[in-house]
Amino acid sequence: MVDVSSYFDYIQTFFVRPSSVNSAPEIMLSSLNLYFKAKPTLENNASGSSDPGVTIWLCEVQTNNPVPNQIVKRSVIHLSYDRINTSQNATIATSFNWQNPIRVKTGRKYGIVIKYDDQIGRAHV
Repeated sequence: MVDVSSYFDYIQTFFVRPSSVNSAPEIMLSSLNLYFKAKPTLENNASGSSDPGVTIWLCEVQTNNPVPNQIVKRSVIHLSYDRINTSQNATIATSFNWQNPIRVKTGRKYGIVIKYDDQIGRAHV
């Protein structure tokens, strides 16, 4: 189990406009693509972990403020650094795929929380 409570590095909010999905009350998210500029090696990292990487999750947003500890059920994904693609110009995606699609309501804001095991990695969001 990955610890998502202690800190996070970045949050990007998003909004699903109901009119853009035929007024559906909810949608299912199956994956998320992020673009990384750099990453440490598995052997040369500051985390002390034997499987360092990047963890993402979806969180609730209240009064336009993301609440990172209000995690959307089953939305946490961890990828080790050997599965992270990097590029200087944001042309190579790293896909974070949920085992089961994540249900989110339309007409609401959500946050995508990004947590690095090391401070070297940076995403182009």
